[in-house]
Order: sequence, then C-alpha cells, then structure tokens
Amino acid sequence: MRPIIPEITSLYQYLKLFSEDPHQFRPARCPHCNFVGSLNYHGIYCRKPDRENPSNATLNPIPITRFLCTVCRRTCSVLPECIAPRRWYMWPIQEEALSCIILDSSFREISNTINASRRTIARWWYRLLERYPEHHLHLCSRFSWLGYSDDIKKFWALLLAKIDLSAAMFALNEADVFVP
Repeated sequence: MRPIIPEITSLYQYLKLFSEDPHQFRPARCPHCNFVGSLNYHGIYCRKPDRENPSNATLNPIPITRFLCTVCRRTCSVLPECIAPRRWYMWPIQEEALSCIILDSSFREISNTINASRRTIARWWYRLLERYPEHHLHLCSRFSWLGYSDDIKKFWALLLAKIDLSAAMFALNEADVFVP
C-alpha cells in the first residue's frame, strides 16, 4: 500500500500545502514494517502529472516527498489523492475517459477529446476490466449504495455519479487492493 494524502484533489491545492510544510505529509507509520513514528524526511523526487496544460503554463515538475524508515531502512513516497500511482495521467483525466467509455464512445473519439492516446485509454479500460471482480467486491463493501450489479459499465456509472474516481481509488488503496 502506498501512502496517499486524502482530499487533495488538485495540484494547486497540493503545491500550496507543500510550500507551507512538506513534512506535514509524513505518514504516522511505515507502510512496509508498520512501525509507528519511524519515518524521517528523505528529500523529494519530481513527477510530471500536469498533462492538461500543454502550454508553458504547466505546473510541472511536482515535488513528491520521500521518507526513510529508521527500522527497516526502506523508503516510501506520499502522493496526493489527485495523482495516480504508477501512471502519467491524473485521475480526473482518467475519469473523463472512463465516463466516455460508459457512454459508448470509441477510444478514437475519446483520444480526440482528451490528451491521451487510444492505446493508453484502452489500457486503462482493460485494466479496470481485469480488476473488476476485486474492485467490485471492495467498493461494494465500502459503499453500500452501489448494490451488486454485475454490469461493469452500470457499476462505474453509478459510482462516478456519487464520488470521484480518485476517491474510489483511494478507498481501494486503503483496503490494500492493487490500484492499476
């Protein structure tokens, strides 16, 4: 499980909080060994998640804090909720693509609308399809209003009507479920 800072839904919000004090993002316990209070500030690394602004007005690079556990000697980084782990695109862009897929738009139509290739959009969709049984189980147990529909498009449409994709992925991460 990767530590994620909940309710930070924009890069502007994250950068404002980061400029005030990057140490405030320190997790209470090590995500690897679960030892409490063992994490020391270990610098930053940079990500380039701002792909919405192809102009010079981009917010990139975004500093991500790293922490080192004094017990197990492993490092961890802490992401804001708006930045997807292991992905170049932020959750709102992926949510827009998923919403278009639910409305039966083609990958080509979607790639013309958002700044992502057809192959990338298809990969997002196929990963959601692959992980659907696990995601469905954990999200339905967390959000009882989802019910138990077996139709993947109806499931995601109902979920996205009530919460953001980033909040759903945060809930999965908290349940220790792999977020694709």
